[in-house]
Amino acid sequence: MRARKAVDCNPLFRRGRRRRFWQSVRDRGIPGIQVYVICSIARAGFGTLGIFLALALLAARPAAATWSLQGNGGEAAGCWLESAVQEVETGYNRAKVKILIEKRRVVIESDAKLDEAYGDLGLKVDRKTFAGIDRVEGEHRAVIESDYEALIGQFKAGISVALQLRFWPTWPTTGTHDTEFSLVGFTKAYNGLAAC
Repeated sequence: MRARKAVDCNPLFRRGRRRRFWQSVRDRGIPGIQVYVICSIARAGFGTLGIFLALALLAARPAAATWSLQGNGGEAAGCWLESAVQEVETGYNRAKVKILIEKRRVVIESDAKLDEAYGDLGLKVDRKTFAGIDRVEGEHRAVIESDYEALIGQFKAGISVALQLRFWPTWPTTGTHDTEFSLVGFTKAYNGLAAC
């Protein structure tokens, strides 16, 4: 196992250096939210105890999504990228959700039925504009095709993507439910998809 270099927190708090700082964090494969919280606690002067408390709190967050290339490259099946599965509360139970990146569309797949009646299903990369879905296929797959190129650019440059979902269309509504996926490793995996 290769040792990681330490991350210097100082550029995070200096104007003009933040972009380079986050790029170095992504290059090392470290989840950005963890670095931000730890650096903020260290800067506030809470010392070692504060850093250990931050690490304990962050360990309770869902594991960072990893991206993997799926499929065999054949004409019938093709290839796609798949995130790790996250669990999200539906208001009635917990659903397993993942993101699929196909050649010309982004698909959000859930084992619970999706409710598109309110028109507020979609995703948001970091602080970018919310991208709504185009349609739901077969009750379990939300599809985005209209802004594919722009979304892929955001995924490559982003740190995380947040999904906003609704579930169980025939039951009383429980509102929207959110979950977040890390984009660490996305660019490398996407390059494999482009070559498939």
